[in-house]
Amino acid sequence: MEQQFKTEKKFVNILETSVEALDYIKRLINEGNYTEVIPLLQTTIEGFNALYKEIHSNNHVIDEKIFKLINQLKENLINTIEYLNKGKYQQIRELIHSYLLPTYKELLSKYEDMIQQNPKKRWVIGVYHPTTNPRALLTEARIMSLVYEAERKEADIMVFSTEDVDFNQEIVQGEVFQSGQWEKMTLSFPDVIQNYSLKHDQSDKERKLRGLIPFTSFPFGGKYVLPKKLEGSIYQHYFIPSKTLYHYSDIEEFLKEYNQMVLKPIHGKKGQNIYLVNRTSENIQILKHNKREKLSSQQFENFINKLITEDNRKRYMIQPFIKSQTNEGRAYHIRAHIQKNGDGNLEMLMMYPRIAKKGSILTNVDQGELQIDISTFLEEQFKGRGSQFETDLYNISMELSSYIDMIHGFAIDELGIDFAIDENEKVWVYEVNQLPGARVDEYKRAKNAVAYAIYLAEKQIFFADPLGKLNNALQ
Repeated sequence: MEQQFKTEKKFVNILETSVEALDYIKRLINEGNYTEVIPLLQTTIEGFNALYKEIHSNNHVIDEKIFKLINQLKENLINTIEYLNKGKYQQIRELIHSYLLPTYKELLSKYEDMIQQNPKKRWVIGVYHPTTNPRALLTEARIMSLVYEAERKEADIMVFSTEDVDFNQEIVQGEVFQSGQWEKMTLSFPDVIQNYSLKHDQSDKERKLRGLIPFTSFPFGGKYVLPKKLEGSIYQHYFIPSKTLYHYSDIEEFLKEYNQMVLKPIHGKKGQNIYLVNRTSENIQILKHNKREKLSSQQFENFINKLITEDNRKRYMIQPFIKSQTNEGRAYHIRAHIQKNGDGNLEMLMMYPRIAKKGSILTNVDQGELQIDISTFLEEQFKGRGSQFETDLYNISMELSSYIDMIHGFAIDELGIDFAIDENEKVWVYEVNQLPGARVDEYKRAKNAVAYAIYLAEKQIFFADPLGKLNNALQ
């Protein structure tokens, strides 16, 4: 009975999302804006594929009317893809208006009727890492904020890793917080999983879990990958030009154009292994954190070659150095921390400056940043114009994060966007991080994290691979 309820909730969410997406596609086509049609159509088809697969499984019994509607949808979606390949957007609009939307709405009405009588349940949220107990990775403030907020929402937190999962019995040897302490317990699978690892090379067991239980977080690539995905979009100009370092010749090309550049690991974190390279007429200077070293051209070439060959897995990227300094000469950037809330919408959790110690290029908390309120900071730096900069940064943050979410099938739950403001007052994006840490109001973060997890559980939202291709649909 519970599984039937989950399936029906999942179908309702797929159908609601599809109706919204198709309405929006109609509007985009009317406006002549075809760029966003493909990712929205991809999301619709991925949802249909999930629905179609479940309905045709042996475990799901449906009446003849629903079966007929599903087959009509498949036929019309195939026609839609054919029109898309031919660039016939007006025919797509007509298909949506006359066939797809009415069919989706009829199906939605039928499944809404089915679930109206189901009682409210107490949701179990799994906090998961594939290889390590999450309690060993997360701060106590973060994990306990999740526990207390879940209790307030009449839900439960269960902590576990892959080794705790028994697929045959569908149970987990998880940890729960009871009577003031953590206790190991044998529990059924959770209703939703908050995952704290975003690797593309997932184990077979993790992929199997993702097929059975909704996950909150999905990877979108490293610091170098995302800007490449945004090339050609209206947001491309915010991103600092970058190049992957494969050979010394790569950095030679950069040195011809820029006197100052930054070297940093593509998959780096916590401000580690970041170098500022400064070319002068006499030598090349390297600054790491606040330690400066002068090298000859040959010494610099040896240093770069060692960096390349030392660990091929730790690939570096090159960027021109953006001088973003306070009036007192301290390096800084501004972090915007954005989350999905209990309605599945993105909202600003907080925005704050990260200010380096004097002489350091690093503005990371772990490297000893100075902290101050964002409004106060911007007003101090841009006398009389601080509030305008704050508004601009907020708007860019929300628009950019919404676009990133859209091109990844609306599967992104949390982002940290790092901004710089250069000497000409141009706003740049240093990088976009997933699972952002650093300074944050953990209780406020937990409110959104728990609410969003419950939202996914209630609606049984299973996100497909955000990097999936439209051409693989409906096979």
